[in-house]
Amino acid sequence: MVLYLMRHGAAASAEPGRGDLSRTLTPEGIEQVKRLAAALKRAGVRVDRLFASPLMRARQTAALVATALGVAPEQDDLLKPGCTLDDLAELAGRLDEAAHVLCVGHQPDLGTLVQQLTGGRVTLRPGALAAVEAPSLAPGQGVLLGLYDPAVLAPAQP
Repeated sequence: MVLYLMRHGAAASAEPGRGDLSRTLTPEGIEQVKRLAAALKRAGVRVDRLFASPLMRARQTAALVATALGVAPEQDDLLKPGCTLDDLAELAGRLDEAAHVLCVGHQPDLGTLVQQLTGGRVTLRPGALAAVEAPSLAPGQGVLLGLYDPAVLAPAQP
């Protein structure tokens, strides 16, 4: 399985009384994700399934990427903040082991998942993407194929 673990794009602060669940992407975050999604399409990235945390900013990110890559986004509560390797394994257990799967989630969860799978210590900035080949979702069984920062992969045009 190839996993693409993507942090949602840059998000607004929580509105008073609304909490973290309703935080949305900023206009800059929307453009950032659109540029990254276009770069993934140009690079020929194949995604069979695309899952997102139920939080608004992750769902918005997934929708933008899904549009560019021609795949339907799916919401999954397993990707909400606090996602663990067991949660990711449960999600992956429902999929073909040869699948290419993109999961949109949150920090520090995604960095922790990459570290558990590959041993690599990473922090994903908003809109960043880690690609991991994982024949099994057991600790240390993955290979970090790449770490892509949106500022490098899809920089803003002057």
